[in-house]
Amino acid sequence: TPSYFFFLMIRRPPRSTQSRSSAASDVYKRQIADTVKSTANLNAIILMLNGTDARISERIQYIVAKLKGLLPDVMKNNLCVLLSNVAMRANLDITQLNLQVPKENQFSLDNALFSVDLNDLDDVEMRKINANYDENRRKMGKILQKIQKFPAIECTPFREIAENRMKIRLKIHEISEHQKEAIVLQTRISEACENLYKQSCDITELTNRLTKKEKKTIWTFVETPHHNTVCLLHNTNCHIRCSLQETIVKGAQIFIHCAAFTNGSSCRTCGCQNISEHVHERKLYQYTQVEEAILDQSVKIKLVSTKDRAKKFDLLQDELVKKKEEAAAKVKNCTKELKLCFEKMKSVCSGFNYFEELFAATRLLNMRITILQKELQNTSPDAKKKVQLEIASLEQIKQTYEEIYDNLTSLLDFCLLYTSDAADDLLCVDLGGRRIIKKKKYDGVQV
Repeated sequence: TPSYFFFLMIRRPPRSTQSRSSAASDVYKRQIADTVKSTANLNAIILMLNGTDARISERIQYIVAKLKGLLPDVMKNNLCVLLSNVAMRANLDITQLNLQVPKENQFSLDNALFSVDLNDLDDVEMRKINANYDENRRKMGKILQKIQKFPAIECTPFREIAENRMKIRLKIHEISEHQKEAIVLQTRISEACENLYKQSCDITELTNRLTKKEKKTIWTFVETPHHNTVCLLHNTNCHIRCSLQETIVKGAQIFIHCAAFTNGSSCRTCGCQNISEHVHERKLYQYTQVEEAILDQSVKIKLVSTKDRAKKFDLLQDELVKKKEEAAAKVKNCTKELKLCFEKMKSVCSGFNYFEELFAATRLLNMRITILQKELQNTSPDAKKKVQLEIASLEQIKQTYEEIYDNLTSLLDFCLLYTSDAADDLLCVDLGGRRIIKKKKYDGVQV
């Protein structure tokens, strides 16, 4: 039996399954990415999975989704899958991973010795274990020999992918910040509108109160065919139908003989002490009560102040609307740049799908939350608080992922199409995912 010698440089960061937190998984993935970036060439990527698991778990789906977004197209033919614990036939269907791994790059091992207690083995069982070990070493040698023939791929595409992913994260964060700014501005705009409406109502009320009406007595007169003795100082009819000879001279001596002055030197009607303001006129003066509008100065001051405040709120509203439009323009520009980043990623890594990664991450978090909620029922009171805090933390992360997912879906105008199981067979579904029923004839009967 030939001997195989390989020098393997193994970089082993902490496995994500050793920690229940998603933060440790992110650290794990970053360490792998940093390791690849610091390497000049890469022969192969080996994805090792448990071959006895027939179901693809949420964790595996998440890892595969991330791997598809990290694997450049030039490396697709150098991707290998190694299934462990496979004695005869693997339960795990590799096609479920949607990684398009070539058939010749799919390997399996029956590493039974890792599931056996070596302390309780007899000689026969020990020989079987040794034989299994030798067989696995031989298989592994063949696998490494095959991988050795793979063309070495430069790690430049990995670095490009890492840079683009970082740009995508920064752009998403930038979009989120601009949207938060727009939400704050919209709140302030609403407040400014409410204040402006209030000031408008106050202006209307003050305008109605600006003038007040007061009653005022004024003199009016009517023409008469006869002359009357009238006091011009008091606008009083001192003697109606005066029998004296009519005169147009004011304060004429004739008025001494007028009936209005019979009591002496003073007029009995107007009270004047002399006749100097009296005259004959063919007019009859009358008192009339009229309402006169008077400007309320205190209300006027309040009205001017209220109009100034309304003008300030109007200017503030215009300014806030302008800032909101600027924030919306920034969101639009960042969205365009994000689309360019996605297109650039697709040109290097056609398997990149950020939405699939977010969806897989959300499912993984849901699974973990469900497990913790079940554990919470059997947890001691002292440890219950710690579990509750972890659940709350995972719920917050899940909410963030869902918000990013919904936000990007609306911004980028993407639409996810969910079809039935008929979509597994591309020849049996139309573009809308509906099953195509082929009509056949049997003995002249159409089915």
